[in-house]
Amino acid sequence: MARFDVCKNRDRRSATALPYLLLVQHDLFDDLATRMVIPLARRKAVPKPLTGLHPLVDVLGDKVVLLTTEMAGVPASALGPVVASLAADRAVIVAAIDFLISGA
Repeated sequence: MARFDVCKNRDRRSATALPYLLLVQHDLFDDLATRMVIPLARRKAVPKPLTGLHPLVDVLGDKVVLLTTEMAGVPASALGPVVASLAADRAVIVAAIDFLISGA
């Protein structure tokens, strides 16, 4: 897996609202047992996305919300198959993470 790959969410309880997980951890750390991810939510599951923190991105033709505020480390084994890449949205993704961390 590579940074900015989109994986299916394997957790059946949350996959309806959060169908994908975005891998944001740098490839340098592939040997770790965990991965830093940002959940991607269906648009209807987030009625009021926060500007700058919750940008909309396209995955397989569906608009989903980057839930940057829910970023977390998960076991690599929890990630489903890669279905897309958001490498083209790198600037938006990194800006949302920076905004969460720095507030600017």
